[in-house]
Amino acid sequence: MRRDTDSVADIVIAARRAIRYVGSMSRAELQDDELTSSAVVMQTAIIGEATTRLSDEFRSAHPAGPGARSWEPAISSSTRTTALILLKSGGSL
Repeated sequence: MRRDTDSVADIVIAARRAIRYVGSMSRAELQDDELTSSAVVMQTAIIGEATTRLSDEFRSAHPAGPGARSWEPAISSSTRTTALILLKSGGSL
């Protein structure tokens, strides 16, 4: 399904961007760098949104990962990660 292909592409692109933005920064450096932490939060939000667009057929055919029972924990984890980054970086919604 084209929607699934586009959603997976969005997830991969956003994850690669977040990794590239962080580079070799430590957690403390990331927390102190408002611009980079904001960019990572945005990419995390994109991943979460793209994950919610995946069809039930795709989710059934492609388990979410080792030990995961469904995609819902991945969606929830993305939302929690975004919130934690915002809280720890002093950002606000």
